[in-house]
Amino acid sequence: MNNTRPFLIFLILFSFNFLNAQPNLIRKFASTPSNFYVHSGKLYFSASEINSNNNELWVYDANNPLSSSNPKMLVDLNDDLSTSSFPKNFVSYNGKLFFRDNTYLYAYNSAEPISLTNPKKIGNNGNGLIVYNNRLYYEEATEYPKSWLWVYDDTQSISSDNPKKLNNDLLINSTSLGFRFSSIVFNNKLYYCGSNSNDGNYELYVYNSNLTISNTNPKKISEINIGNKPSIPKDFTILNNKLYFTANDGTGDELWSYNEVSNPTKAYDLDPNPYGGYFQSKTLYNSKMYFSGHNNNYGTELWRYDGINNPELVADINVGADFSIPKKLTVYNNKLFFNADNGTQGRELWFYDSTIQNSTTNPKSIDVFPGIDSGIDLESDLIEYNGILYFSGRTNSVNIGLFSLNNNDLGLNEYTKILESTVYPNPTTEIVTIESPKESINKINVINSIGQEILTLSPNTNKEVISLKTKGFYFIQIKTDKGAKTVKLIVQ
Repeated sequence: MNNTRPFLIFLILFSFNFLNAQPNLIRKFASTPSNFYVHSGKLYFSASEINSNNNELWVYDANNPLSSSNPKMLVDLNDDLSTSSFPKNFVSYNGKLFFRDNTYLYAYNSAEPISLTNPKKIGNNGNGLIVYNNRLYYEEATEYPKSWLWVYDDTQSISSDNPKKLNNDLLINSTSLGFRFSSIVFNNKLYYCGSNSNDGNYELYVYNSNLTISNTNPKKISEINIGNKPSIPKDFTILNNKLYFTANDGTGDELWSYNEVSNPTKAYDLDPNPYGGYFQSKTLYNSKMYFSGHNNNYGTELWRYDGINNPELVADINVGADFSIPKKLTVYNNKLFFNADNGTQGRELWFYDSTIQNSTTNPKSIDVFPGIDSGIDLESDLIEYNGILYFSGRTNSVNIGLFSLNNNDLGLNEYTKILESTVYPNPTTEIVTIESPKESINKINVINSIGQEILTLSPNTNKEVISLKTKGFYFIQIKTDKGAKTVKLIVQ
């Protein structure tokens, strides 16, 4: 009988297991926290305490030990335990944290204690907060279905004129669509999805705060979707000094570019079907734009674009025409992290390394919730904070909350680090010594020839002695703070 194939399969499976990370639970919550944002060295987010549906503003300081008050709820914005505020749209401006809840726009000064005026109510809730030329711009829709572009100057006192509409003329003050204001600052101008009462279509607009407000400032760049239908530009990014965005010219959402010289042009049509190529979650990674794109041959998968050549498929994670729908693309430790669903594990955390070849382990999934259940929600957040990756998810049906992963947890050191460790005698008849002369051993895993983990130790010493009475070969996995190493051991 030829045992080569089963042994190779075992090695492949073992390598997958070897890279599986163990997420660190920071704190449990009633549901997955969201809207992660780092401000003044702390992580802010919205969450609901266990046994509560009250979603409020929380803060975590990684520079201090975990405790019952770290992370902590910073404030109950509406002072009502039965009603959620749902804080979101965080942005740093003038040394303060600005955000909105369901009712108001707030400013929080982290250098001052919480009080009745900190966080301070600035005005009615706004959407899509963005800082441009030391002013805060956002969409305000208290006159729904009309929505206006507003501006706030934090260097001035709050008054009836601050915050204010950019302009009261509907022909000048371009509005947004359904409280989904999308914008970006490019070449010191504010580009956004806008409209006005003259045409009613939602197209690409630009505003230059260095020029006087007029009938041409703000102004529509061009009519991407000709006629009475909107193109709805969104998901903006900048690559090679060009503005890229997703828009619909009547043939579905596709990738468009604008160089401020000629009219916007369609950069690529990924899918000719009416819904288009999607082009969402755009993120720059190693000088290329990575995104979630749709094509009838592959479904919605991970793609990339260099601004010159046609976009290329990075990986068909859910093989065939099914969708993995990569979301929340985030760069950490020179790897691209995201959540996706391969059709067998549920939606989980994934990472991709563009510096090495694609393989069965690149992209690689981290099965946060082992089995078919999802460990990550479609909109679960990812963020790098203090050199560690934080995410919201669940490791089982009750372990729901804020988690962290650092470089060692991810097993990424196995690619580059070799420890000065010794396993002896090898072969052995039973007793074996595992030693790391220069650093303490954090963890030892012993795996038998059929891939079963038969022993796990956390010695936190430089030397450990174990006994293996059953003859055969084993894999000894040794982990320290500086890396990991696997040694094959024979017991005779």
